[in-house]
Amino acid sequence: MARNLRKIHKTIRADPEALDIIEKEADSRGLSFNAFLSSILKRYTEWGKLTERGFVTISQTTYKSLLDELDDETLKRVAERLADRVVREILLVLSGGDDLQSFLRTLEIFSRNSGLFNCDIKVDGERVRISARHELGRNHSLFLMFVWRRFLKSILGVTPEIVIDRNIILVSFNTPEPTVRKLEAPLSESFERIGLSVSLSK
Repeated sequence: MARNLRKIHKTIRADPEALDIIEKEADSRGLSFNAFLSSILKRYTEWGKLTERGFVTISQTTYKSLLDELDDETLKRVAERLADRVVREILLVLSGGDDLQSFLRTLEIFSRNSGLFNCDIKVDGERVRISARHELGRNHSLFLMFVWRRFLKSILGVTPEIVIDRNIILVSFNTPEPTVRKLEAPLSESFERIGLSVSLSK
């Protein structure tokens, strides 16, 4: 499906030094100035404006070092507490709901912006498959597993099959039939709009 982007012409006053940095960065990425500036604006609207209050930014190295100090039981306890208290709120803020479609859309937003993982999502009939990759080590894989398993079971009522490795987590589960019927068309359309490749088949 082709994306219909509305073109708006605006005249803005901006810091010349900032514009010079953006132009050089766009060149280094092989993008036009307009395309790169649009990506910055998109990142702000879907991530920045929501995370500039209530989020703390730390380096991946610091985050990994903190996580590596936790034993498996502590990881599980912290992750499940997060799933119970915070994940639903994040879904509501980022995606406007706490259903499966909102969960998958939020994963994609995190994948693009957070630095915590990169994920692929496939919906094949009644089966949902999520493949996440990162460079943050075993404890991060465990942490994601505990959070996602708790949320999927307690909020969505599904029991996922999860396989983890040091830097990979694979999640798959069947959705209830009524949910599948409602999801197939909306998921395809919404993910095409945000540029995520989703495979839907009968």
